Amino acid sequence: MSDPLSSVWGVADGWIDETPCGGWPWEGVEPGPGLAAAVAGVEVDALPGEATASLLKACDRLLGWAQVQAGRAMVAVSDAVTEASRPAPGVVSSDRDAWLGEELAAALRVAPATALGKAAAAEEVLRVHPRLGEAVESGALSWTQASVLGQGVRPLRGLRDDRGRDLAEVALSVLLPDAGRYPPARLRERVAAFVVRLAPQAAAERRRREARDRTGVEWWAESDGMACLAVRGLAPDLLALRGRIHAAADRLRERTADGQPGAAAGQPDAQAGQPGGAGEGEAPTLGQWRVGALLAAFGVTPLDPALAAATASAAAPGATAPTTVGQCSTTAPGASADPGSAADHGPSSRPGHVADPAPPRPEVRILIDLATLFGLVDAPAELEGYGPIDPELARALAADADWVRWVSDPVTGHLLDAGTRRLPTPAMARQVRARDARCSHPTCGRRAAGCDVDHVPAYRRTGRTHMDQLAVACPRHNRRRDQAGWLAEPHPAVDLTGGPAPVWTSPLGQRYATLRSPLLPASPPGRPPPPPQDTDAPPDPDDLPPF
Repeated sequence: MSDPLSSVWGVADGWIDETPCGGWPWEGVEPGPGLAAAVAGVEVDALPGEATASLLKACDRLLGWAQVQAGRAMVAVSDAVTEASRPAPGVVSSDRDAWLGEELAAALRVAPATALGKAAAAEEVLRVHPRLGEAVESGALSWTQASVLGQGVRPLRGLRDDRGRDLAEVALSVLLPDAGRYPPARLRERVAAFVVRLAPQAAAERRRREARDRTGVEWWAESDGMACLAVRGLAPDLLALRGRIHAAADRLRERTADGQPGAAAGQPDAQAGQPGGAGEGEAPTLGQWRVGALLAAFGVTPLDPALAAATASAAAPGATAPTTVGQCSTTAPGASADPGSAADHGPSSRPGHVADPAPPRPEVRILIDLATLFGLVDAPAELEGYGPIDPELARALAADADWVRWVSDPVTGHLLDAGTRRLPTPAMARQVRARDARCSHPTCGRRAAGCDVDHVPAYRRTGRTHMDQLAVACPRHNRRRDQAGWLAEPHPAVDLTGGPAPVWTSPLGQRYATLRSPLLPASPPGRPPPPPQDTDAPPDPDDLPPF
């Protein structure tokens, strides 16, 4: 079924609970003491499966009500600490946050920083935007959803539109009614996209400031001899880097499988008892191959013997010889560790060796509407695998030949242009993956690029394959749903132009209708496209687009 907010923005799919009422005593009871009494003393083990799912939903609504009460107490504690720590009437102590953190940490048995985070969330949900707290208390939102909304619109505070309205409140007015249909991760994308839409220039300024202040490489130690190296930078750069790493890892694995120099994956004797090895009789995991490819790119030989042998064959003549971590030895650029090293005898010097082809460039896609691409409006775009980005960055990427540009119609959101590079799939599957953002299962967030093209309903029931019966589903929800007892069928109110929006029925009989959105609908926020009007009549100012 169509997303009721698709005329505003549709990045993430949500779902509607269409499970009919089962007549259980807790159903229809408002969150609060009455609901607590209804669920208290229930013999859960004696309930049928569909009743246990209904009870779980009721308890979750009750939990939200309790979190609001705890949040109010936390705000009251914050006010009391502020008053108690004043050095003089009307003066707030510079140590107020430290005293508050310690007070809350002692009461809640958490770290002071964690306690201050909880207090800030309570302040945001209950005092800055009180309607968020009201929605949680009524059961319309969870506490986490309310926190995502409050934090998400924070960049809009203090900004006003041409009517003098606070943009943060404008965003909440549009997003709040249907926010309960989205899990926090997808709701966060939805809010971020709408924030960019309302204030695109401010979004571009924030991106430039964050790129200057937060870009860097960080390292920290972990347990069991492990560590983490984290790179933070602009999402397009790091998506391209990730694609390079994945492609290099695939080439290393293929080289090993084809019998080229490098240890065979799963060679037991080479790995048994070695430091960092995959383990006796075990092949390196996909993660190990990727880390090995990254190390090899910078001339570092992995400790894992299988990966070390495979990556050694990747060294090119004249390149920096590898740093062998396990032997604590290094070599200078252009030098060799020994007469038989890969630095002296690169792949091109081996008799009969055919040089590896140039590595393929990773394919990263930008979804941008036509009007934004031409600079007529400033609607947010989507960077596949990341989420919404500001229009300034999107136009710069769309003009780069190394990126795949997908252009959508600004009114219907339908795909107009999928770029000039052909994806390695049939045309119909390519179109479906371009149209559908994610796996159609309500709780799955896997992107379409890693999904199967699925028949809804199943092919065995119709015997035909058509665009209006195809949706994307991840391998697990496509190939194993029958085994798990899930059923997917098309919604009776589906919009055929956008493909099927399946209704998923769980093994416990719960029905969830997936919400589908166009790629990048670009109508003005909160306003449908204006109806046809007499060209001689003066235009209504409210119907004018915001540019």
